[in-house]
Amino acid sequence: MLILFSSNDFFFSYLALEGMSFSLYILAGSVYYNKLSLESALKYFILGGIASCLLLYGISLLFISVNSLDFFSVKYYLI
Repeated sequence: MLILFSSNDFFFSYLALEGMSFSLYILAGSVYYNKLSLESALKYFILGGIASCLLLYGISLLFISVNSLDFFSVKYYLI
């Protein structure tokens, strides 16, 4: 979470979000003998993958229009 707070561009913020989500996937499926726990962990993983793809698509569209992934460049582009 500290990496997410200290990131200055969209690439490192994406990597920080993915790093945090991997630990949450493991926590969701930590009860091995419960089928509901494994099912929920698998659904959470699939939904997280779809959300990650959409986030990367949005970041790529932003990169095409701004030609930078830096937060400050995007800020000056939007103003």
